Amino acid sequence: MKPDVKKIIADIKATKGNRKFCNGLAGTLQDDNYASSICKYVKTVTPERIDLLIEYAEKLEAEVTDMAVQLANAESKCRELAAELSAVDKIHNEAVFITDDHYEQCPPEVQKMIRSLAVLQIPAYDAFLAEVRASGADEVSAICRGLANKDGCSVNMQCSYNLTAERAEAVAAQLRKGSAL
Repeated sequence: MKPDVKKIIADIKATKGNRKFCNGLAGTLQDDNYASSICKYVKTVTPERIDLLIEYAEKLEAEVTDMAVQLANAESKCRELAAELSAVDKIHNEAVFITDDHYEQCPPEVQKMIRSLAVLQIPAYDAFLAEVRASGADEVSAICRGLANKDGCSVNMQCSYNLTAERAEAVAAQLRKGSAL
């Protein structure tokens, strides 16, 4: 479980260096070794150092937010690129299936373009699409693993979820290798 940074900061601020309150904070964070280490450190330092720790945590949170925005922008650009390349791929697929009769009727410059399109390879686009598809299979696997690990899930259902997850992982691996399914 990922700790809530804002809650941790608020809890640390609330302690104001009081050792008694730090013990309570340590208890709430015992599942997270890193956060527990921070809290044990907080118990031994002055309020000034606590303020520095809070400032550092807030700075890290701002950096993570900035990185999330950058990632969202990059993903958006990838989607745009994929849409543009799908149009090129469609043209390529249509060029491959032009019959000889139609080909012979085309002017030489069009024949040259058709020949170029017919042999066009777009490996980066193909790899990108394979990764997108494999990521979808990975998500299915993660969801199934999560369901298998939920409390109250019967042994039969756990087996079923885990088997489905394994199959999804195999599909993802095949997609990444470029194998046809």
